[in-house]
Amino acid sequence: MCGIFGYYTSKSIKSSDFLRYLKKRGPDDKKVFKKKKFTFGATRLSIRDLKNGSQPFYYKQGNIYASLNGEIYNYAELKKLISMKGYKFKTKCDTELIAPGYFFFGDKFFNKINGMFAISIFDNKKKQFIIARDRFGIKPLYYHNNNDDFFYSSSAKSIYNLNFFKKKINVESLVSILKHRYIKGRSHIFSGINNLKPGSILKFNHKKKLHTKKFVKETEVINKYNFKYSVENFFNNKILDYKISDVDMCLLISSGIDSNLILNSLYNKKLKLFNVAFSENKYDESTKIKRLLDSKQVKNLRIIQFNNQLKKEQILKTIHSFDSPICDSVIFPMYKLFQNISKKYKVTISGEGADEIFGGYYFLNFFYFYRFIAKYKLLNFSKFLLKFTNVNLLNYFVLYQGKFDKNFKSRLSEVLKKQHFTLYDFNNFISVFNDEEIKRLLLTNYNFNSKNEIKEKKTKFNLINIINDLTKNWLPNYNCYKLDQLSMDNSLEARVPFLDNIFFSILNFMKKNLNFYNSKLILRNIFYSKSGKKISKKTAFQNYLSKKTKKKIILFINKKIHKNFKIFKILNFEEFLIIKQKFIKSDELVVEKQLYSLIILAIWFEKNY
Repeated sequence: MCGIFGYYTSKSIKSSDFLRYLKKRGPDDKKVFKKKKFTFGATRLSIRDLKNGSQPFYYKQGNIYASLNGEIYNYAELKKLISMKGYKFKTKCDTELIAPGYFFFGDKFFNKINGMFAISIFDNKKKQFIIARDRFGIKPLYYHNNNDDFFYSSSAKSIYNLNFFKKKINVESLVSILKHRYIKGRSHIFSGINNLKPGSILKFNHKKKLHTKKFVKETEVINKYNFKYSVENFFNNKILDYKISDVDMCLLISSGIDSNLILNSLYNKKLKLFNVAFSENKYDESTKIKRLLDSKQVKNLRIIQFNNQLKKEQILKTIHSFDSPICDSVIFPMYKLFQNISKKYKVTISGEGADEIFGGYYFLNFFYFYRFIAKYKLLNFSKFLLKFTNVNLLNYFVLYQGKFDKNFKSRLSEVLKKQHFTLYDFNNFISVFNDEEIKRLLLTNYNFNSKNEIKEKKTKFNLINIINDLTKNWLPNYNCYKLDQLSMDNSLEARVPFLDNIFFSILNFMKKNLNFYNSKLILRNIFYSKSGKKISKKTAFQNYLSKKTKKKIILFINKKIHKNFKIFKILNFEEFLIIKQKFIKSDELVVEKQLYSLIILAIWFEKNY
């Protein structure tokens, strides 16, 4: 795992301007090349071939340089393929595959790679940059282009902190963060910076021409006859590729099916297991975890207690680790977990992606509920019934962890008024701040009619569109991005087996066979057949606040956040105070999320804007 960067410019730029922001991604080594106006380099976190893996790699015959942020799991297969072309490998590092692979196979080589990656290539013959990003968007790759310059990097900070870059807030991106906790699409919070789309290649040459295209093509065909076999075969065989490393690794474990299925497939006596627990709160799954493990596995389990540790330094350090803000309180215990893991390990394995691929999210229950009442024309009856329904009963239909009050009931009432319910309406319903709340919060006019928003307003509310939204937006821009930023700020590589190429094919199968998209039933069945144990749905990683922690949050706000913060030139400080008072008086989860969002935005902008 590494940090990569490059630029073409006549401006006075130093490679150190980039390297300083990539050091944590690659603390073990660094290397930079300069070819006229082209400069490119990488930092390295040594995991494979610790002595010989310094990058960028150079392939003399093709006059090609290449670097990699990520891991290539089908290394042996690709090495054999490239060797058949006459290339002789000098190392056991997966980055060495890239330059000769691109030389022999061109753009088609990227589709052959099974792994998580952001790749950088400099073709010295054509005087051209080629950058590529894996099909799920596991690893980030930012770029900035204008008429004279081109910059790319694993860290957006290394671009927007250049002395010439003028920071201008992208209001559409800010609204997206307020609504969804993350930025949809490929935009950044600052205009002019983009994240390369998953499964895409971008080329920039000395003539200042920019070209992007998708490289993903189906390599394995999944149908209803080999669907179960494909999933089982992965956990019986292919998942072993995720163990390839020259350093020790560990596994993030929970009481859920995802990590336990991975453990069941990868288990060995030395594999250490990590979980974060909240002893001062009802959210503590350590007892459930120990019940699922055997005696040997329990000995390898280490529980990191989060307790009351939302200290000022921890809050600031966590928020500052992000290139663009993620407004979710789960980032704080996750950061502490990775801090502890990184004291001894460079690699961990995580279960991200299973919920998106196999339909594990809580709000799918609402989809089935809404589809039922719409099909049988029960919208008006449901709206009437809602008036007399206790708020606590609504959790059954939405299946969301945390308390709801009359504000949520009001949102649901608005949903039931609509005869034509769209994906936009659904996302507005489950948002942290809905459209009306954002209008009160913003100090600038915003009409919610951007290109992306108009498209979403025309998108039908059905299962296939929910899946597309989850996998094309939520998965790369929230789930993978959050994992990448928190782990890499601690110089820790996080591997995600559920985002293997085979699951990309399985996802496409699911879209054509929606009856298989059912609360990860296939995974539960496979786990049961292997272990004889059943796993219930785990408690979500959400409202972990204890009363003591809540008091600390209020104390932190009173001492550290005030109306002169930069964010309150854009957002209404009085609205922030109103939300703070609601938080003090209420245990409602949505209010908690709203307050955390504004705290994180305030601190992030104070540091970066």
